[in-house]
Amino acid sequence: MRERFPSEYEHFERSGGRLLHVLPDHGLFSFAIATFVIETICQPSVRAHIISQVRKLLRPGGWLVLSLRGPRDLVTAQNQGRPCSDGYITPHFTFSRSYTRSQLRYFLAQCRFSKLEFLHKKKTKEPELLHVVAWKAGMDK
Repeated sequence: MRERFPSEYEHFERSGGRLLHVLPDHGLFSFAIATFVIETICQPSVRAHIISQVRKLLRPGGWLVLSLRGPRDLVTAQNQGRPCSDGYITPHFTFSRSYTRSQLRYFLAQCRFSKLEFLHKKKTKEPELLHVVAWKAGMDK
């Protein structure tokens, strides 16, 4: 991390940040936030593993807030990108994919989140961006 982004890492450290090389204890956090993360990870199994690990870090009843790209937000990648896995390599050589509500609902159920609440208008069929709160079941470990 330090080699790839030296100035950003230095700023991160100066402001009190630190990278963890080992995950903290399970059930330590009440909530977690991931904004525009999962749709940039190329391998679906790695995506699921990361979100499952985040879930383990949540207390029973804890929640995960996610923001990610909807189908209308990836027009550039779809028109100018190169297909890769279940998404695209963008013109900037980064991976991106979009999610529909049903795809995100299925993905989070696979990661064992019990309840979802989408934070945009219900009548919006294909929002540009998806925002969702996912809950870990109360007694679930």
